[in-house]
Amino acid sequence: MGKILRSLFNYFYPILMIDYYLIVRGINLNTLIVLPIFFILAVVAVKIMATKGRQSFIMSMNLFLIYCLLTVFWYLFNDAPFTCYTTMLRSFVFPIIFAYLGCQYSSDHVFNKWYVYACGFCFLVGFYLYLETPQYYLRFLAEARDNAFNARSDINESNVIEYTRFSSFFATSYAVSCFSVPALILSLSFALKSKIGWERVVFYIIAFSSILAALLCQQRIAIGSTFVVLIFWVFYSSSQTNTKGLFGVIMAYTIVILLSIYMLGLIVSYEWFGRVSDMVTTRLGQMDFVDAMDHRKGQYTSFDRMTDFSLVFGLGLGSCGHAAVAAGLRGIADGEFIKLFYEFGVVGMALLASIIIPTLYRGIKFFKYYYIEVIIILFYLAAGIASDSLTFFIYSIMFWYSLGRIWNKNYFNRLQQEKTNKANGIIRQ
Repeated sequence: MGKILRSLFNYFYPILMIDYYLIVRGINLNTLIVLPIFFILAVVAVKIMATKGRQSFIMSMNLFLIYCLLTVFWYLFNDAPFTCYTTMLRSFVFPIIFAYLGCQYSSDHVFNKWYVYACGFCFLVGFYLYLETPQYYLRFLAEARDNAFNARSDINESNVIEYTRFSSFFATSYAVSCFSVPALILSLSFALKSKIGWERVVFYIIAFSSILAALLCQQRIAIGSTFVVLIFWVFYSSSQTNTKGLFGVIMAYTIVILLSIYMLGLIVSYEWFGRVSDMVTTRLGQMDFVDAMDHRKGQYTSFDRMTDFSLVFGLGLGSCGHAAVAAGLRGIADGEFIKLFYEFGVVGMALLASIIIPTLYRGIKFFKYYYIEVIIILFYLAAGIASDSLTFFIYSIMFWYSLGRIWNKNYFNRLQQEKTNKANGIIRQ
């Protein structure tokens, strides 16, 4: 039974990706596969919650999770339908169990490796769909656009690709955005550590796929974060490998690949390549934080139904986000932490801060061990300023998992041992 549980945990993301690809093909096994796995892993998380001698991180997570659940009582007076709460239970609360799993259930790199492989599958299959645009994929995109909040009546199967950012086999490009940056930093890390030639090549291919996905999804936070990660990685990898010419090699490698893509675009479909490059170029010209926030400020005004009580305790989980907008209420679709303030109030945000701030402090204190987790957490926090980075469980899991990993004692010991082994190896050389 233990091996089965461990496999369900380690292979969760590959299973998730395959499941969502099948949805595009008209086969929806989400309820039969993904949700039962979530339930099984939730049982493991509950055991961790109830363990005696719990860490302060677990206690803080327990308080925040309980508060999230108890906000259901605010629905007695917040004028929102109860379906908003149940929708967000799945989207926001379910992923929180991975904070517990990261803290006490996982001390190796297996989950992260399979996450990288799953993201590679997502990007590469997505590139094929985006390039070839088979009819079933166009039908899926058209339906997704029709169900979106900003749906336009003039978008249909014949022209949907003209208005669609790269989203692989997901309905929103935010999914690709939130996969691309964690996959990039993890794949580069594995490539640097791997001693197997073919495996290193695979990780570099996935790393490049992550960069391309970040550009094609046209999400400003993903594009900006990708450049930051690459700059960080040049300096970090140089210090780890002591290779003076590493920067030149990376630049040459990048230029060759970009030229290859350009030539491929000319050969495969000039029209497709021209359209996509124009979209990406236009988006790169819009990399303005002030402009991005200016387009969102209409969502951030105080709600008419807010009172002194709800400012302190919130209006309840799900009452002010995507689920509320779908129910015909005013809500915030582009600003995770402003939305959470309206839903959780001062008390709930203080509980959330009691988790994030100490975790970041510990992560930065031991940055040489936790640089991957710190970068992933900071990415999600930055994304949460102008998008709902924690609203959908398909991509918010890595945020909570990374928080838990920083408090995992066995994981920390493993990282220390790896550093020691590497140092001894360098000395022997």
